[in-house]
Amino acid sequence: MPVRPVPLGALVLGLDLEQVTGRGDLRIEPHDTVTVVEWRPERRDGPLPDLVRPVAAALADEPAVVVVLCPGRRVNPPEAVVAAAARQDVPLLWGGPDVQSDAVRARLAGLRGEGESEGAAEPAPAHARLLETLVDGADLPGLVARIAGLLGAHVSVVDGRRVVAAEPPEPDPTLPEVLALPLEHARRHVGTLRIARDEPLDPGEAAALTALGHVVALAVRVHAVDAVEDALAPDLLTAILGDDLVAREAALRRSRRLQAFPQRSAVVVAVEPFDAPLSRAGMTRLARQFELAVHAEDDRAVMAVHEGSIVLLVGADVIMARLLRTMRRRAALPLVAGTSGAVDDSRSFPGAYRQAQRAATIGRRLGRANQVTDYDQLGVLRLLYQLPEHERRAFVQETLGPLATAELPDAAMLRSVIHALRATHGNISESARRLFIHPNTLRQRVHRIETLIGPFLADPDRRLTVFVALDLHLLDDGTER
Repeated sequence: MPVRPVPLGALVLGLDLEQVTGRGDLRIEPHDTVTVVEWRPERRDGPLPDLVRPVAAALADEPAVVVVLCPGRRVNPPEAVVAAAARQDVPLLWGGPDVQSDAVRARLAGLRGEGESEGAAEPAPAHARLLETLVDGADLPGLVARIAGLLGAHVSVVDGRRVVAAEPPEPDPTLPEVLALPLEHARRHVGTLRIARDEPLDPGEAAALTALGHVVALAVRVHAVDAVEDALAPDLLTAILGDDLVAREAALRRSRRLQAFPQRSAVVVAVEPFDAPLSRAGMTRLARQFELAVHAEDDRAVMAVHEGSIVLLVGADVIMARLLRTMRRRAALPLVAGTSGAVDDSRSFPGAYRQAQRAATIGRRLGRANQVTDYDQLGVLRLLYQLPEHERRAFVQETLGPLATAELPDAAMLRSVIHALRATHGNISESARRLFIHPNTLRQRVHRIETLIGPFLADPDRRLTVFVALDLHLLDDGTER
């Protein structure tokens, strides 16, 4: 017998769903389509993508109801989406941050079952819903979590004594084990699917799990391969960054074959202790402390220890200041970080690493403790740094004279005057405002500077020479202004 129509309000009942558009007397017929749209960012804590297109595509199929879910975030419905649903007179339900798509589908199935008349077909049993996971697909943790939710049981996949995946993570020791299903892939034992709950499995559930075992075994195998590839990525990155060209070419070919590095625009980050270098073992221990923090910001990041630096390969869209801040919380020593320009190919990694390493070194010389130095933002400093140190020091001494030494008591204050004049293109009033002094006081200090090193403000060439010498002094002797 046909299932009676279900009131739309019944779908809202029991779920954190808000009816944005549509009349309250609308009902869901047995043949009606309810389209669920999940609105998620492409990366964790990233911006939400445009919602108009997926909703417009859903409305094109003329569904009875559209449900929009934004798991983990409470966001108001965009006006363009509400207007699009209203134009087609399609009810739009908006999900709260805790509503999951599986819960909506289960609620729909339950509602249609509640509305059945006497003699109607029974609601889909648990074993039928279990077999739906064959269609939905998931990675191993998602597959285990879905089975656990459908059975109301503790589900785990174990390989010997090692737990590969479990849901919930902590089992209840009082629950009896009702199934231990061996998992095989390509005639090889890859683990055991264990189910524990208060009630035994019915024959339908046991048969469904047996059929599902092949999918779980495949997921276990894929999960193991992914784990091996994740472990290989740091070694491959180290070989690519090394000086051995033969090893580099071999690592490049292998990384492409295994797709060890995500196909995306990425940057290389070099993180080092600010005060003093650590041993290789110390850097390795420090990298382990940062592992969870780094992957919380970018779950596809690759991290390796190379030449006294912790080298990170992260997406170009990662916010570097926040990444360094999360790493600092796990370190007991100050850090310095340098970032490269964005690269799109693994052959560019060695050049990007040299950029990041140079930026970190310049950042340390400028006194940028617990700050990120971007190679692309260094400007002329990245060229000046490549000059021999003795040439840099000789040029500074010839140009700045006593202003470059500690023997002059007010040398640092006079250098700060030059910094301010440089930032304001020689504007006395604006420079005085930045230094919190009277313009006449600044004129007196400028006169004293020109007495020590000669006139420079009125001569463009001489002014440029003084400003370059000031940058060189920062690299070798000073701290950042």
